[in-house]
Amino acid sequence: MARWLAIHLFLLGAATTAIVVWSEHLAVAMLHAELPDRRWSDARPAGVNLGVVLLATALPAT
Repeated sequence: MARWLAIHLFLLGAATTAIVVWSEHLAVAMLHAELPDRRWSDARPAGVNLGVVLLATALPAT
């Protein structure tokens, strides 16, 4: 069961990161907007990955 949970968390984190990255890219492309500051573009996926890591470390403790 723990192996399936780890695989699920990894794939969920990968899919969520892809959605965060590509939604920003598509919004900029479709709206012909300026590119956002690079720091914020890097901070969003980092925050998502940090959340996944925190969730993965908190679940075995419960």
